[in-house]
Amino acid sequence: PGVALRKQAERLAAVSAAVAKGQDQWEPTTLIAEGALAAFWRRHFQGRIAVKFDQLLAALAASYEPLSDGAQADLRAWLQPDTDGNVSVLDAAAVLDAPGPWRGILFCSSWPELFGEELQQALLAAGGDRHLALTAADLTAEALKRRCAVLLPGWSRRRLCSSRRVFRALRTVGMTAAADIANGGLLLQFPFDGPPQSLQNPNSALMQTLFELTGDTDVVACSMGRVSIALCVSEEAARLFRIRDERSRHVAMAAIQRRTRLKNWDDLEEMLELQQRHKAFVQGRLPDAGGYADAPE
Repeated sequence: PGVALRKQAERLAAVSAAVAKGQDQWEPTTLIAEGALAAFWRRHFQGRIAVKFDQLLAALAASYEPLSDGAQADLRAWLQPDTDGNVSVLDAAAVLDAPGPWRGILFCSSWPELFGEELQQALLAAGGDRHLALTAADLTAEALKRRCAVLLPGWSRRRLCSSRRVFRALRTVGMTAAADIANGGLLLQFPFDGPPQSLQNPNSALMQTLFELTGDTDVVACSMGRVSIALCVSEEAARLFRIRDERSRHVAMAAIQRRTRLKNWDDLEEMLELQQRHKAFVQGRLPDAGGYADAPE
């Protein structure tokens, strides 16, 4: 993770210098790690390094669904357009490369939807004890996810949103969600347990690199204790979804299921984009491979 963080910083510094000098003879989507966002950017903003926020909203609405006023406000806060209302490809990649733009939108506006199983359990509990609906497998999965998360005391989603360097650094090392904790602090969820372990050690290579690149020495994590992402989802779901009866529960779960298809669409585009990249790699490295590079996809 430390190497990835430093490499990303070097890339961003080089690109920022190139943009400042007016060197625009390059493809902006080379900055985007995930295929779904790269495909989205090429489809709507081919060759452009910045777009108006309103244009980005229109493109997202065309590719996914129109965003509510609240979701638009949340997305604007995380993207932080400049004084002219422009969003650079760098900022778009930091927020929407999630993987896929739709998960980036959910990160900003409705992060519990990133955790489908935990959200379903919370809605079924409808404000009651969520453990009543859990199986042994659910409890095991929750324990495994707890190992892939850390707590940042004194932080919040609002503070992370305003700390651009820290946000980008955590995104680079794999942060998938950030959740406010009722008693204070910020839960950071990762897909694996490497970064959480390093973030809890101020002397680790990752933390030293993070301190150096962000200039913020207040990013010191600690263990989760009894807090988990499932608990945070349950608390936030009670605020986002007003479950009063069976009908309101059905409406909420139907809406979530419909929006899940948008994540699946991103996953499909991701797979297709990676296949194209793999094919280009093989053709570049094995130009005389006896027709292998021209094999059907």
